[in-house]
Amino acid sequence: MNIRKRDSLVILNSLNGGVVPTRGIQHIMVGRTEEAKQIMTDLDNIKSGLSVVRFFVGSFGSGKSFIQGFIKQLAFNEKFVVASADFSPERRLYGNEGKAVSIYSELIKNLSTATQPEGNALPKIIDRWINECQKEVLNEMGLDFDAIETLEVVKAVEEKIKDVVNQLDEFTGGFEFSRI
Repeated sequence: MNIRKRDSLVILNSLNGGVVPTRGIQHIMVGRTEEAKQIMTDLDNIKSGLSVVRFFVGSFGSGKSFIQGFIKQLAFNEKFVVASADFSPERRLYGNEGKAVSIYSELIKNLSTATQPEGNALPKIIDRWINECQKEVLNEMGLDFDAIETLEVVKAVEEKIKDVVNQLDEFTGGFEFSRI
C-alpha cells in the first residue's frame, strides 16, 4: 500500500494529537467494511436524487467522529458539499429561544467542499453559481467575457438569477428565502 507523504504526515500528526485525520482516513480504517459499503450506497442514492439522513449515537471513543470524517472524505471525492453540526441543548432541530435557528446557522457555517474543507464555503459556492449564470448568459447572448459588466448583460444575469430563485417558491420556506 502506497500512502502519499502529505497524507501520511496528516495521519501521524492527527493521531498524535488525538483527533481524526482530515485526509487519508481510509488508510487507517479497520473493520468497517459494512459501514463503508453502506456509505457508498448512500452517496450513490443521493446522486440519484434521493435523501439520506444519518445520526451517529454512541459513547465517547466509539468512532462517531471517525466515521463522520470518512463520510466527509468520500463525499469530497464525489464532489459533494458537506454540512455537519453537533447537537446540544442549545442547538437542536426544534425549540424556542433561537435553539432551532442555532443548528441551522451551525450547518451553514460548517458547509464545506473539497477545496474548503474547514467550512465557511457558502460564499464560494454562491460565487461559483453566479459565475456559471454569467457564463450561460454570455453564451446565450453570443458575447465574450469582455461584455460581462455591460448593463445589458448585468440585467440578463439578474433575470436569470431571479428565475432560478423564484423556483424555490414551491419548497417549504422557499418563498421567504427567495425574497431575501
